[in-house]
Amino acid sequence: WVRKAMALDALERNDEAVAAAESGIALAPAVAEHRVRLAEIHRSRNDLAACFAAATKAVELDPRCAAGWESLADVRFHRGELAEAIADCDRALAADAESIDAYSIKAAALLGQERWEESARSATRANELGPNSPNAYVVRAKAYRALGEGAKAAADLQRHIDLLSSRAVESAPLHRVLAQALELAGRYDEAIGHLTQVIDAEPQAADAILTRANLYLKTDRDDRALADA
Repeated sequence: WVRKAMALDALERNDEAVAAAESGIALAPAVAEHRVRLAEIHRSRNDLAACFAAATKAVELDPRCAAGWESLADVRFHRGELAEAIADCDRALAADAESIDAYSIKAAALLGQERWEESARSATRANELGPNSPNAYVVRAKAYRALGEGAKAAADLQRHIDLLSSRAVESAPLHRVLAQALELAGRYDEAIGHLTQVIDAEPQAADAILTRANLYLKTDRDDRALADA
């Protein structure tokens, strides 16, 4: 049931994926891993409350369930509960000292608390464990920028951009993330190109339209900014 649920989730057949995961839980209600898979499916649907509930049950069943603590940390981070997210990351790391997600989420939460050096260290560990995972690079780039280490920040942003660009499947979310990274790197024309891809796919994407308008202003193209406005 768990494998079926994850396969259905990958196909974006969300309701069927949830039903399959819940069937697996009914057959083995004391297995924490089944609750984690359900939490991950809910997270892919951006249902934070349901993700949190499933992950909470997972760690109640098995307090050393690292993936459960990671899911809780992820939800807390997106709720802005930074201290709690860090604590959950530490619990995940106590159970699995090589958890890439725990180091990555912790780095982002520390960044949110303006603890730049600690954030950079946590992101570095995530990068060491998972060098092909782009998220920790952009977090560390922001930490380096705050620390005044511009060259290191630029190198991390480039690595982030390269990893995202190497992905075979193009999508509006991917173009959105690339645009953000390129804007951070000061590569405004390229960022505009990716934002245009987002807007072509999602004509009502107000955030992308506004960001593109601001970039047009930064590059002295007031007429285009006005058209976006």
